[in-house]
Amino acid sequence: YFIRYVQTGLCKKNSCGMFERCQPKKYQLKVIKRRNPQTDEVDSMLLQEAAFPESLQEEWVPEYVSVVVGCTCIPKKGYNNE
Repeated sequence: YFIRYVQTGLCKKNSCGMFERCQPKKYQLKVIKRRNPQTDEVDSMLLQEAAFPESLQEEWVPEYVSVVVGCTCIPKKGYNNE
């Protein structure tokens, strides 16, 4: 993959109040990985969406990786007055 290393967050279980739980906020990060011609199908829609240069398309394919960029406290089930 390129970017080789990506830092991702981790939500602590007890960081919210008694009636809330911590939920990760995720972001879909676009990276590229070396293409394996036998197994990697080329998704032309993703190539176009990623504005992926033709010079890289033979050896690399774009891919989305989910990373945690933050945490938010949300009500636990049964405590949200619904």
